[in-house]
Amino acid sequence: MSGLCECGCGYIVARRFAPGHNNYIQKQPWERVLARCVRVGECLVWQGAPKPDGYGGLSVRGKQFAIHRIMYEHFVGPIPPGLVIDHVKAKGCRFTTCCEPTHLEPVTQRENVRRSDNIVAANMAKTHCLRGHPLTKDNLFPCSFRIGK
Repeated sequence: MSGLCECGCGYIVARRFAPGHNNYIQKQPWERVLARCVRVGECLVWQGAPKPDGYGGLSVRGKQFAIHRIMYEHFVGPIPPGLVIDHVKAKGCRFTTCCEPTHLEPVTQRENVRRSDNIVAANMAKTHCLRGHPLTKDNLFPCSFRIGK
């Protein structure tokens, strides 16, 4: 079976690419991300293997990048220093592998944690202790013991 090289050079080849014409080298990172995404409702979901943290990842010149950061920086602009990219659930985003730029927003790490569904976010939202006392600076104190020591 023969066809044209997928890099667009026009060579007739028996495989996907002519030798040295691998299209991943020639495409921009955001083009590589779009080529491996599908629409699921309003989300643009990465179909590649996720990184161990559950987010989509892409290797560019031997270095790993999060796909949602690649897409945000290309379609929206640079991520301000000190901020992280949040998948905004209020905008309909349900996947950590989503890279739809309209679902992404730069926020502080604290705000990103506050918006999540984990135990840290639940504790941050508490206003009263189990006995009903308000959690204010006047009645809070740091824990003086260490677990495991």
